Amino acid sequence: MYPTLGALAPPPINSEWEEMKNALKALKDGTDSKTFKFENDCPYPFDKTITMTPFPKNFETPKFDKFRGKSDPVTHVKEFYMHCQEVAYNDVFLMRLFPKSLAGPTLEWFCRIPQGTIKIFAKLSEAFVGGENKYEAAALGDIVV
Repeated sequence: MYPTLGALAPPPINSEWEEMKNALKALKDGTDSKTFKFENDCPYPFDKTITMTPFPKNFETPKFDKFRGKSDPVTHVKEFYMHCQEVAYNDVFLMRLFPKSLAGPTLEWFCRIPQGTIKIFAKLSEAFVGGENKYEAAALGDIVV
């Protein structure tokens, strides 16, 4: 006549539903291990005020050939300067633009430079040019500055 208490219970939640629920909760809480945060995943090696300085009005970001560590880094720095003639004498803008010219292991190298260690572009370019196999080392987890 009347249903038993067990008959009124909801059907068991399957494991896929539980996984989706947990994934949504992790995204909502920001605890998902695949969540990227700028300051954690690619901290700039210089002061935050540098990244906050606006570019000149009507400035167009140059189109860079991405350096991946396969060619001469000195040539890359020269080409970088050529692309940045409009702001070539301003360290702030050069430091902001330089990572946009990197890709692959060289970008990994850049992202692993400890925050606050670079004050002027000359120091960044010297670190970039110096040392053998540093980009491969960065890809493996070691930083060479």
